[in-house]
Amino acid sequence: MQDKTAVLGNTPGVEEDERYIEKAYRTLSEDNRKKLEVYAAALRRTQLAHEGTD
Repeated sequence: MQDKTAVLGNTPGVEEDERYIEKAYRTLSEDNRKKLEVYAAALRRTQLAHEGTD
């Protein structure tokens, strides 16, 4: 199976989305950056747990 990251990296529009997200991230306060990082880590763990049940 092809790596999801490789597929997304070649999808048109993804680079623009990544730049938009990076710009938005830089505008966040330090406290909100930490909260976003914690949320993203929890989301990744949840996604990984669900992938194991597919």
